[in-house]
Amino acid sequence: MLNISLRVTPTFKKCGLVLILIISGLWWFSLLRRRSSEARGIFLIRPNITGTVNRKSNVTSCDYSDISTGALFDVSKRFPKDFILRHRPRDVLPGGMYAPSDCDPGERIAIIIPYRDRELHLKVILNYLHMFLQIQKRNYRIFVSEMVPGTKFNKALLMNVGFLTAEAAGNYDCYIFHDVDLLPVDVRNIYTCGDHPRHLISFSTKYVEEGHPTGWPYAWLIGGALAFRAEHFRSVNGYSNGIFGWGGEDDDMYYRLTSRGMLIERVHPTIGQYYVFVHKHDRGNPKNKFKKRILATSAERSKVDGLSSIADKYSIVAIETLTLYTRILVNCSEERILEQMRPYLYG
Repeated sequence: MLNISLRVTPTFKKCGLVLILIISGLWWFSLLRRRSSEARGIFLIRPNITGTVNRKSNVTSCDYSDISTGALFDVSKRFPKDFILRHRPRDVLPGGMYAPSDCDPGERIAIIIPYRDRELHLKVILNYLHMFLQIQKRNYRIFVSEMVPGTKFNKALLMNVGFLTAEAAGNYDCYIFHDVDLLPVDVRNIYTCGDHPRHLISFSTKYVEEGHPTGWPYAWLIGGALAFRAEHFRSVNGYSNGIFGWGGEDDDMYYRLTSRGMLIERVHPTIGQYYVFVHKHDRGNPKNKFKKRILATSAERSKVDGLSSIADKYSIVAIETLTLYTRILVNCSEERILEQMRPYLYG
């Protein structure tokens, strides 16, 4: 009989342990990477113009076949802020309106920017967006929704008010909610609505600088630039009215959408790239202390907290038709709104 014995040396044991640790590490890395790139209800798209609304018009439909120039600047380099500030948008009508004169885009778009104390960022994004959207031959109007001085920032409520004001002003086909510090890089990222709510951003220079190599921190974050058709936005009752301070409104919207079984389109990272102006945290915009409770009650609360309950929660102080945008000045009572939300915040 053949007797074979295998001697296991300490070195062999160490090598085996190292191999096991490496395999385990690779497995966990692949799992975390998969979780960071996938989320329930979100799927990647490469945008086109097939989702536009056809209108009866004597003007020829716009030809988008020549929009293939790609990035307007290199996101790895310093943004040409001074050049953009010197650029003066052309052919913009009062209130921030524009439509190409030689063709019909077939879709009217409202850009809604919630704003607080970012004067330089606002100047840059207005100049840049007008240039960007005119290259894309869009028919659009820019609305900037702002709280009266001394009121705590409520981004979600400002977006609701912006939507209602824009809808009353023009009954637009597509509503795009847009942060003031985000600049789209690639003109192939067409500002349009699709068959589902569309998340236009999938790569941010801010998150790369914060250590996220994919340019996005977690898959279900749908903030920054989000496009809705009116029926989609109304079907989830808009945004919450009770999120004062920083944080929570974007995740709350994700849960509103997915709790109703709605899908979310996300522009592919090769096209959905955005440059972000890094800024210090605004002391007048503290972190939302109710964020955990708000997100825990998103699906249930969305039935009663939003467009359906906003009528008595705000007042419009002024609507100003300015050169590059329409300014909406909003007032509201934080105390009154939070008192009405008490069952969800302290339950």
